[in-house]
Amino acid sequence: MYCSPGVAAGDPAKQDQLHIGDVVVGETVIPYEHEKLRQMSGDEIEKRRRQPAWTSKGRLFSAITKLANELVSKGSGRRSIHVGAIATGSKLVESEATWTDLRRLHDKLLALEMEAEGVVFACEQHPTRPFWAVIKGIMDYGTVDSRRENNKEESQAKAARTAAEFVRDLLEGGYLPISDAIRLARR
Repeated sequence: MYCSPGVAAGDPAKQDQLHIGDVVVGETVIPYEHEKLRQMSGDEIEKRRRQPAWTSKGRLFSAITKLANELVSKGSGRRSIHVGAIATGSKLVESEATWTDLRRLHDKLLALEMEAEGVVFACEQHPTRPFWAVIKGIMDYGTVDSRRENNKEESQAKAARTAAEFVRDLLEGGYLPISDAIRLARR
């Protein structure tokens, strides 16, 4: 099992739902830069995604879903939990036009981050196919304006802390069999 907590940019079109410090859990992780570009006629370029989206599954994702549902039903004041799609790639995005393109990849896109592609790819290629989870805190909205409006250090620290607290709650709350929790905590 592998859990990847960290920070992400929330979809700027969902600022009324996603707040700085909220936790997003990637049920689907979509690598957005793996495309094949082919020149068509004139200036037209055909884009084809080469890498499919990955879906989190198994005991780890079931445990995360159970914890998220319990926190939502309790009305946890610390953070809101959102489960959906997270786009991943190596580029820092500060463009509303890029977000518009990314929303076409998945109708439940919540966030964009820069580390999960390598982690998930490694898990999916490993012979034992370990369960994985991508858990991120929202630090901004991936636009120049949102980065200007928020204190980067404060919002990044808050986002990282809420993602780490969610993972801690997962490990300490008995949501995983103890052998799985110990194995995950040692990594």
